Parts: sequence; structure tokens; C-alpha cells
Amino acid sequence: MNKIFPFLFFVLSAMSIFAQDDEVLPEVPKGSNDQFVVNLVNYMWNPVPAGVSMKPINLGAEVYSYSPLIGKKKKISLAMGVGVGTANYYIDAMPALDSNKNTIFLKIPDSISYKTNKMTTVYWDIPLEVRFRSTPNPKGNSFKFALGFKFGVMLSNHMKYKGKDFDGSDNEIKFKEYNIDYVMKYRYGAFARIGYGKFTVMGTYYLTPLFEKNKGPEIMPLSVGLSFLII
Repeated sequence: MNKIFPFLFFVLSAMSIFAQDDEVLPEVPKGSNDQFVVNLVNYMWNPVPAGVSMKPINLGAEVYSYSPLIGKKKKISLAMGVGVGTANYYIDAMPALDSNKNTIFLKIPDSISYKTNKMTTVYWDIPLEVRFRSTPNPKGNSFKFALGFKFGVMLSNHMKYKGKDFDGSDNEIKFKEYNIDYVMKYRYGAFARIGYGKFTVMGTYYLTPLFEKNKGPEIMPLSVGLSFLII
């Protein structure tokens, strides 16, 4: 419950800001309200479980459609969105259940070569963000900063493997294993974006672990990347 407090503080602070902000922008060019946002992000784990290695690049994507709620033509506004976020984690281990039926990661032996081994999660997200922007130029470009909070519900998760068979033979195999045990069914976290025009840098820190408490490794995901504001 304590992790909900930052969200409540965020909402109350936003309400206070809107109550004070009365500066209206000049005519805003069509398509300058960041209604469709694509995030290309690199995901990380904090911490990475002992004995597991993760590649430095773990690209994923988030696609959100936003609607302005308050202050559409003001320098400070509030917007809510909906969309899908996909995270990929390239690791050298496979999930398994230990003797207590908890999820652990077992390292793939060094003697087995493989091309792909990744864990993927897909969430349906609802982001809410406070936006600050400067007066746009005639083309609609302005300096932008957004601070937000999002809540998501898991749509799917799986492991994808392509490489040598685990029996030690030279046979090539590939498979997807869906529904990894005890992956969290929901997530929420805080994020920020800053940039100019249709390009911003962004970062998200999730306040929920990747696995259910006491049912898997204690991992907190986070991500950094680039946002492209399509319309």
C-alpha cells in the first residue's frame, strides 16, 4: 500500500497545478498534443539474480494513444492514455520451479550454444501524465516535459529459445514456453519524458516486482529510451 502514496501525491499535486495555471497558449497547430506516442526502450532488472547474466541491450516497445483531459490549450495539461507495452529480457538462464514450487532461474550450461534466449512480457497499460510545454513555434514544436504514473495488466508472458538441444546433441531446436509461473499479473510505476518537438527521452521505474512476492526472484524492472510523438 505504501507504494500507492506517490501516485496519490502525484494526482493531488497535479490538481493544485491546474488550479493555479491560467496561461493559454496561442493557436496550437493541429497534431501538437502528443496524442500517439511510441516508446523504444531498453529494459533492465534491478537486481539481476545471482548466477544470471543479462545482455546490456534488451529492446522493447510501448505504444500509447492519449487524450487530453485538462488544459488542452495551456502550457500545463493533464492527459490519459491507453496502450500496450512489450518488454524483452535477454538472459542466459531458463525459469524453473524449485522444491518449494517457487520460480527460479537455471543457467544454461556453457557447453550449449544458442542464438536466442529471451523472456518477454506484454502488458495493457493506462498512463496518466502531467505535461509542461513552452509556447510552440509556427510548426508546433516546443520544449516538453511530462511526469506520469501508469498501471498495467498482463496480457501474456513467455520464454523464447533457439539453439542446441539441452540433451547435449547437435540438434537445433526452437520453442516458446508461455505462462511462466508467478509473473506479476499487474504492474505500476512512475515515468518521465523530456525533449523537443516530436522526440523526447524517457525513463520508467516500476514499483511492482517482476514476480509475485516470495514466489520468485526479487526483481524490479526499469527502462530508459526514446519517445516518438507521432501526432
